[in-house]
Amino acid sequence: MLVGILTGVLGLGLAACGSTPAADPPKGVDALVIPTPSPDPADFVDRVDNPWLGLAPGSTHTFRISGTPDAVRVVVSVADRPRTVDGVTTTIVEATTTDARGRVVATDRTFYAQDRDGNVWVLGAGGSGGVWQAGRSGARAGVAMPGRPRVGDDYEQQSVPGVAEDRTTVVDVAAEVSGPAGSWDDALLTKVDSRLSPGNEIRLWYVRDVGVVREEFPNGAVLGLASLPH
Repeated sequence: MLVGILTGVLGLGLAACGSTPAADPPKGVDALVIPTPSPDPADFVDRVDNPWLGLAPGSTHTFRISGTPDAVRVVVSVADRPRTVDGVTTTIVEATTTDARGRVVATDRTFYAQDRDGNVWVLGAGGSGGVWQAGRSGARAGVAMPGRPRVGDDYEQQSVPGVAEDRTTVVDVAAEVSGPAGSWDDALLTKVDSRLSPGNEIRLWYVRDVGVVREEFPNGAVLGLASLPH
């Protein structure tokens, strides 16, 4: 439902290329340490209900893909059962990508958890885009969505040294967006780039109480929400 999972299933992630650049100064929102080296399980709640990125167990989102020849649909589902990552109980989100013949070409998982202030964290991912978990091999939990997103907020989303070092910036909180599922004029627009692949930028539009409705990739591929989630 986010860049962390959808770039993996499409093979469009901001992958490493060349040598690793020097580390940037830490950035974050609301005095949070992002990425965090050691999340405290006591800081987290059982459900992810951030209005921009609610992950109700059992819910499903279906996306149509344009601009890429191999994949045509991604079905994103939220598992009913949680999983513990680095001591934190997480919500599992699975994305299944199929081609024009209905054949499964990729299946990926991402692990999310929400803290008491409403910030949604990414604690791991696995599938065709790679496998990582916070607390292992230097990987640290990043933020998928702040509890109160504001223009200019800038934070690490995935922090896996040399593998996934993605940063998100909030661009607009009243953006216009349209697609198969509808049109909105109050969307949240973010952009994602990577220290490992400078110049490649992914843009995502979120709608309150819906989630991601559109995602644009640097190779021209576009992911659009096909219908309102159920």
